Amino acid sequence: MNATLKRTLKRYLLPFTGSMRLLRAHPILMNGQWYLENNPDVARAEIDPIEHFHRIGWKEGRNPSEHFDVTYYLTAYPDIRAAEINPLIHYLQVGCTEGRNPSPTFDAAAYLRDHPDLSQKKLTAYEQFLVATGRADVEREPMTIPRGAYDEISESGLLHETWYRGKYPDVVAVPDPLRHYIDWGIREGRSPNPYFDPSWYTKEHRYALRGLPPILHYLRHGWQNGCDPSAAFSLTHYSDLTGWSPRDGEPIARFMKEGLPQAPALRPVDPAKPGHRINLGRRDAHCCKGSFLRYPLDHRPAETADAHGSFIPNRLVLHWVIPDFGTGGGGHMTIFRMVRALGLRGHRQTVWIHNRDPKEPLDGAYDDVVRHYQTIDADIRLIDEEGFVDAQGDVVIATDWASVWPARSMQHVKRCFYFVQDYEPFFFARGAEALLAETTYRSDVDCLCASPWLSQTLEENFGRWTRHFHLAADRDVYYPASPRSAPAANAEALPRIALYARRFTARRAVDLGLLALEVLARRGHEFIVDFFGSEEPIETAPFPFVQHGTLPPQELSRLYRSATIGVVFSATNYSLVPQEMMACGLPVVELDVESTKAIYPEGVVSRAGANPDALADAIEALLFDGERRATQARKALNWVSQFSWEGAADVIEKGIVDRLQELGHARLAPGVPRATPKASVVIPTLNGGPLLLDVIERVKAQKLHEPFEILVIDSGSSDGTMERIEADDSVMLHRIDKSEFGHGRTRNLGVELTSGDYIAFLTQDALPTNEGWLANLVMMLDHYPDAAGAFGHHLAWEAASAFTKRDIDQHFRQFFEMPLAVSKDLDPARYAAGDIQWRQQLHYYSDNNSCLRRSVWEKIPYRDVPFGEDQLYAEDIVAAGYQKVFAPNAIVYHSHDYDEAETEERSMIEARFFYEHFGYVLMEDAATLEKTLAALNAADTAWGRTHGIGDEEIAYRHKLNKARLKGYLAGGPEAQGHLERWRRKKVA
Repeated sequence: MNATLKRTLKRYLLPFTGSMRLLRAHPILMNGQWYLENNPDVARAEIDPIEHFHRIGWKEGRNPSEHFDVTYYLTAYPDIRAAEINPLIHYLQVGCTEGRNPSPTFDAAAYLRDHPDLSQKKLTAYEQFLVATGRADVEREPMTIPRGAYDEISESGLLHETWYRGKYPDVVAVPDPLRHYIDWGIREGRSPNPYFDPSWYTKEHRYALRGLPPILHYLRHGWQNGCDPSAAFSLTHYSDLTGWSPRDGEPIARFMKEGLPQAPALRPVDPAKPGHRINLGRRDAHCCKGSFLRYPLDHRPAETADAHGSFIPNRLVLHWVIPDFGTGGGGHMTIFRMVRALGLRGHRQTVWIHNRDPKEPLDGAYDDVVRHYQTIDADIRLIDEEGFVDAQGDVVIATDWASVWPARSMQHVKRCFYFVQDYEPFFFARGAEALLAETTYRSDVDCLCASPWLSQTLEENFGRWTRHFHLAADRDVYYPASPRSAPAANAEALPRIALYARRFTARRAVDLGLLALEVLARRGHEFIVDFFGSEEPIETAPFPFVQHGTLPPQELSRLYRSATIGVVFSATNYSLVPQEMMACGLPVVELDVESTKAIYPEGVVSRAGANPDALADAIEALLFDGERRATQARKALNWVSQFSWEGAADVIEKGIVDRLQELGHARLAPGVPRATPKASVVIPTLNGGPLLLDVIERVKAQKLHEPFEILVIDSGSSDGTMERIEADDSVMLHRIDKSEFGHGRTRNLGVELTSGDYIAFLTQDALPTNEGWLANLVMMLDHYPDAAGAFGHHLAWEAASAFTKRDIDQHFRQFFEMPLAVSKDLDPARYAAGDIQWRQQLHYYSDNNSCLRRSVWEKIPYRDVPFGEDQLYAEDIVAAGYQKVFAPNAIVYHSHDYDEAETEERSMIEARFFYEHFGYVLMEDAATLEKTLAALNAADTAWGRTHGIGDEEIAYRHKLNKARLKGYLAGGPEAQGHLERWRRKKVA
């Protein structure tokens, strides 16, 4: 070998072999046996598991062990993904020392902080954690093949030599297959016959082997103690079929000679076909395991319900059975809207989830519903829990075809309903799933349908009892721009097409829309397409486009208001997306199919046939005809305005009550409503002006199924607002002298003057965004009984500066990424260590938009301080062991665009407060101020230019940054003469 080739091989082979040695040196994280057991294709191919993972496996998302999550590591650390580095090798070489987490269940930083003196230097902190907690299988003994194994296996008859040669071509020319099996095959995990699977046997009995090869363990101990040799050979079933017992000796050798007496023509071994074998089956085996297809077997219908039950019409006990959910599901949003609406009417509800991934903890499910869908007043449980079939209630409501079977298995409900949002047999190719979905419509269920077309279809084709409701846009979120500006027809303002691009949902027919737009572009038209509704990217197109991904409702609404037309298709039942577009004044192009004909009146949408040219014609006609767009948008807005979720809930509630009566169940007298307030809303004021009156009107419009009261505490207004409020019998007014006002003191007074279980606080310039603000706070505190208080989400006013909007959005985003209910017990180590970041997250609280529990306030009232009473209240309740809750859907408009003087004064007050009460120093000295200011200005300049902010606004932001930092310095320890003392304390 020449020197150049040697140098080349050394250059490329050493890093590879070095990495292989590294992986082999960490068997806890790179577990070859586990890898083979969980990747049978690798085991069948007889590839070295460590080499396979190193070369290929990690790129395919395969985990090297049960303890290291490849997908998590690459997602959590985009730099590693971008560099295309094997994540486990990176973790072992660098990541573990950088404090990177190898899985979502391990906090490296916290573990290293709690264990500063790690003893076993050859193991990473994570491996030491696994060993210390007994999760690492480090006691497993190496496999040794004892003397005498040759004779023992030979005498057993378990090596079928002809089959072994046929199964493993490399053995064909070997003179002694048994010697090959002893010397090589056992270590390589090869099978001696079709009925002994060493990989399966090891997985099932790994802790019993104690270093003995699986074949020898089976011969000496296994079959005598009922250890099955493979998934295909059940000793119990073999005994049932043949009468075999352990007294008759080892069963596989006997079976390979005799076969099954009941089927003598079946050969147990066919050397010409190594893949041939007779699988004996297992008594406890389940076909289609883990599939919805099993539901008809696993969930048998309950006996017919008692026809003489009774119910309270405004206090129904409802059970919903729903599929598991992620984010952005329109069907789930409709379900949770109904759960919410019925909860606000006083009905008691439980949501049961089917098909949830066992790895996903249930304790986060409620938070996920609130974050991504709606705040609901309902328990969330799993159908696999004990007590599902025996749960008591009036009604169970299935919500998809698979949930019909578990819903019908509930023993103690009066009736099973089916909340039908689409014709689900159309979701599948004509096979088992489509047929079973269709079968559910023939079940003894009553259908609550999300359109007249669905109702008619189920009545006429399946004879079902039905009621139908209409989908509705949330008019607090989706509303037209005023005045609406027509798009210009020049190059600077190309028309915009908003297209719902959820390609993975076949019934959305997204590809038809893409092809139609290509036709439009080929005709020479210029336009921009806004793709939304999916994170799956559109790779390329013959027109410019923006990939928005999945957007929250407020951003969707802004997109619709800025677009020229909307394109959204549904090949089955109509969807909610077109209505939300219409509510924003956006004209829509839809498919011309049976369901859209049944729902949309003439002129409400532009319908077109399901081919690219016809769709391109419809888009073209609407896109370039302003008068046509305006006419269609006006008709659509009028049509969509007649529907509401309240109206849909009316249909659902009345349908259930009517049907129960029709079936003979006695309707009892309605439940008596609560007489005393469930909640009180307290608003301290001083010259609040017209905005205060808007706030009060919005509070009066809140929807809560139990009474609430409103108290305004005024400290000397002279702007005429108190005269208006005094004349309003629905609002209590209490006046105090201006000198008596204190942020904590006045709020304590508000609690004393009211009687609600919960007391919500607003400031006079915080406007609830909708009628559900108060209910969202109340429901969160109801759901978390250990919570002493809740704070809501803020949005900047529409007229606020872009920087203000960004800052508020970034501030509240952190709370979306945490558990909604937090306490010191969530991370006791960080709390005990005085972790500043954790402490700040725990004590953040805002009385611009908050709600406390009276029973806790009686023990822990607000402190009487001139500023920051809310943060101190949160600090006190957390210290006392209570939870603090973030209510993401209790939203108010609240923001300030302070000028330079106001910014500096406000910042000085904040700095003084945080130093005096928490010991935080927001700005240490002038030198730090200059460095911080330079960094802030650079970041804001970059952000502003990226987001199209003008130079003048960016320059003004720089001035505000300087004013803010000057205020921090003026209110800090340096200004108070405490700087040196603080520095000494910090060092200590």
